[in-house]
Amino acid sequence: MFEHRTTAITAFRPEDLSSSGRYVRQDLTTSLKQDTRSAHSDVEDGNAINQILAGKVDPAKQALVDSGDITPEVLERRQHQFHRVYIAALKAQHGFELALENALDKSELGKRTRAALKLPEPHLFASDLIAEDLAALGHSPLEATMALPEFSTIPEAIGGLYVRIGSRMGGLIIAKNVRDTLEIDATSGIQFYGLFGKGTQAVFTEFLKGSDEFTQDPDAIKEAVRSANNTFRAVGHWQQDIYKQEIPDIVKAHQAPLLTRAAKKVGRWFVQDN
Repeated sequence: MFEHRTTAITAFRPEDLSSSGRYVRQDLTTSLKQDTRSAHSDVEDGNAINQILAGKVDPAKQALVDSGDITPEVLERRQHQFHRVYIAALKAQHGFELALENALDKSELGKRTRAALKLPEPHLFASDLIAEDLAALGHSPLEATMALPEFSTIPEAIGGLYVRIGSRMGGLIIAKNVRDTLEIDATSGIQFYGLFGKGTQAVFTEFLKGSDEFTQDPDAIKEAVRSANNTFRAVGHWQQDIYKQEIPDIVKAHQAPLLTRAAKKVGRWFVQDN
């Protein structure tokens, strides 16, 4: 078992709040997108395991063999690696989804947030679909759940939900890559990442519209952005812990040099703050 690094997800960081006044000038959802870019990128692009999952690193495509770019033996190794990465990703995602369901779907704050944003009540839970996907692949969820930042207000809840609902868009890319690589479908282990299918954009748009109609108060916007950044960082720490626990050899093999990781982070801060 591993320790949850709660101090890393609750501590204030200067980049959460822009000195340019952008929160005052921009609407809520624009601020959520622009002012969480660094934390979002740390999760999506700063983690090689997530890039494997999306097919950006070590793609396991027959077309690469046909073109002579890789050998059949390399393809087989990549397919085996991808299968293990997918299982680990499902386990990590289950811990996140279950924690957020308890905090925001099944709580009084969640009910108030849905009413304020005019969102429908949940009719299914992603954690159940992930458990079914894992079972179809011969695995089961971990007992541990992710340590989330505290949600006590509707703007904080909006920040947490933004991370989850926004991830559904990336889930479409992952779903296609899983189908192509492992040749499975919703009946054999890929219900979760294809959750909303072609309706994913509509679900995301409904959430963004409800959020912007709910408030444009500068303090509420700051609160939502800070909550989203904290949630992104919590997800990043959680995924790293699970990946190191479940697939340590793959994590080690794809670990970037410390200097390279530091340079990328400095570059993202420079672009965001200027």
